[in-house]
Amino acid sequence: MSILSDIKGNLVRQREALKIYRALMSENIGWPRSLERELLLLCHSLEKGMGMAIPRVDFGKEKAMKAIEDLRNLDVSSYVRNEAYSTIKSYIEYSKSIGSDVSAIEKKFNELSIENCSKIPAGFDYVDTNMLFDSFDSEFAKKFLQSRRSVRDFKDTIIEDSLIEEITHLAMKAPSACNRQPAKVYYAKSNAKEIAKYIPGNKGFEDKIHNWVVITARRDLFGRTETLQYYVNGGIFVDHFILALHAFGLGGVVFQMPITNKGTDKIRELLAIPKNEAIIAAVGFGIPNDTVKCLCASRRPIDEVLTVR
Repeated sequence: MSILSDIKGNLVRQREALKIYRALMSENIGWPRSLERELLLLCHSLEKGMGMAIPRVDFGKEKAMKAIEDLRNLDVSSYVRNEAYSTIKSYIEYSKSIGSDVSAIEKKFNELSIENCSKIPAGFDYVDTNMLFDSFDSEFAKKFLQSRRSVRDFKDTIIEDSLIEEITHLAMKAPSACNRQPAKVYYAKSNAKEIAKYIPGNKGFEDKIHNWVVITARRDLFGRTETLQYYVNGGIFVDHFILALHAFGLGGVVFQMPITNKGTDKIRELLAIPKNEAIIAAVGFGIPNDTVKCLCASRRPIDEVLTVR
């Protein structure tokens, strides 16, 4: 009997391994060149140059020219348009202030016929680090982080759109590679119960969680040499989102979404999630009941986590 069980177990593992392999191969194909991605990378490079303590006088000229050309051809995303416009403008102003001749770049920039562009903060800013770290109480911050628990039992209250917007705005402070901000949030307000059927690991809690968001990350903002990095960036956003929930007095629990999850396609259909977005995680949340059961979930000893060489 044990031999037959071993054979059956091996077959199951092989089938799962094949599913994972196929899923990874589909993730690894790369996505078409995205002007949004190219522009954000160029802008970030220019901003990093401006942010250096002592930049080269003529830094970034080729990239600025390329950014202007890409901006001319961009036909989507008001944010990327404004980011590129503002970064190039800041670059020209800064370059002139350090004695760099950017007259050709300025001429080409002024020839742009771009409608609906707005100047937004771009380039760099001087920050008083004393003010930066004095703006919060470290003891409160420790208490805040240590007090967060995964909650799976909520009052039957639907969270208002305006509060979800505030929470999402706060979560958007999450860092991302070259400030690409690939994360997107889908609030399943009208079909939460239907979504819950397809969340893996949700068995036994289907009737306890009344609010769901599904967090995704855009694949097309990453290149062929950045395979699966959108999962990393999306995961960072998920962490900020769950902490933002806590900051607004809401409980939450994260459910991972394996790439072989059978319900993923149905979730994608129900929320109209485009194919170019990888589903990172689902978050169940809401107003916790007055007393809830939370798993003890002790943390590993520090010496199993921190290594000092």
